[in-house]
Amino acid sequence: MLEDYYQLKLHTRHKRERKVKDSRGDLPYFYGKEEVDAYLDWEMKVEQLFACHQVSEERKGPLATLRF
Repeated sequence: MLEDYYQLKLHTRHKRERKVKDSRGDLPYFYGKEEVDAYLDWEMKVEQLFACHQVSEERKGPLATLRF
């Protein structure tokens, strides 16, 4: 029973770390310059990816600025 607990903890930690790492690679770059519609489309895609990968609030800003 104790072995099951540790296996679950290791599996959960690895899965969470992988999601954050993968979300960084999936984020699209923003090339719209001053086009408002292009920015809003980019922002919506980024927010959807964050929701899909369950990215925490404190990680969203740094990850988004890498692609902006």
